[in-house]
Amino acid sequence: MDFSIELLEVEDLDRVMAMLGKIFEGHDTMASDPIMTELHTQLDVSYKAVLDGEIIGCYLMNEDSIYCDEDYIISEDLTPYNRKDGIHGVAIALRPEFRGRGYGRKLLELPRKMGYKYVWGFNAKNLDNIDAWIGYGRRIIGESETCYITLMDL
Repeated sequence: MDFSIELLEVEDLDRVMAMLGKIFEGHDTMASDPIMTELHTQLDVSYKAVLDGEIIGCYLMNEDSIYCDEDYIISEDLTPYNRKDGIHGVAIALRPEFRGRGYGRKLLELPRKMGYKYVWGFNAKNLDNIDAWIGYGRRIIGESETCYITLMDL
């Protein structure tokens, strides 16, 4: 089996957005909304996981510094992050039939290798996966009724 992680290309977007729609179907998240996800995706820092020529996963990102609106209760001072280069994890996904083989871990490790000082993201509560994010090293720095904001120093 030939596995690789490659930069996402514009011609991949339709397939990736369709894959996200299936993976996050039934969950009210940005990842289940292809228009919002595509608007927040920056191609030169987003990746696809490819197995034998087929896209099986992705990590969509952009170079936005950490931000939130008045809907979030923030639990720490984020001022130090104003001077650091951060990467925003918009959506990460791996098709269910390929989980448990280490491919998802390879996607998760990408921000560590990209030279940024931190990675952050919005984590929808209805996905019920916050314990996995915390176990990976993220911490909750903000919360709204429907979402957490997590951050990890790199």
